[in-house]
Amino acid sequence: VQVIASKGAKSGEFEFAPGGGYRIKENDLLVVLGKEEDIEKIRE
Repeated sequence: VQVIASKGAKSGEFEFAPGGGYRIKENDLLVVLGKEEDIEKIRE
């Protein structure tokens, strides 16, 4: 699974191709790419 972009909940701004040091915040929206079964695993 790869994170293509993250949209900040408060700012509404997108960060495209965030690096390994990027910290996901609680209400961020993620745009991901991967197999459906792999995406389901990280949803849990």
